[in-house]
Amino acid sequence: MQAQIMSRFANAEELRTFLHNLDQDYAKYADKLWQKSLRTAYQLANANKEFLLSCDLLELHIDDIKARAVSTGKDLKCCLES
Repeated sequence: MQAQIMSRFANAEELRTFLHNLDQDYAKYADKLWQKSLRTAYQLANANKEFLLSCDLLELHIDDIKARAVSTGKDLKCCLES
């Protein structure tokens, strides 16, 4: 299971698709997260609040994104094919 969670996004567009599949409002965060070297759902799920705030995520969205990244990131390929 750990290997699936560690699947890497190939580019910012894959990250954007993943975030959009969590909630359409989250896609806007992809560029800043990518610029700050976030490459996996695992990293997103485990990122600290300060890092996510520095990527311009709204505090209101952080817990939801982190929780969904864990469960959805387990099968990253499925999420990116949607």
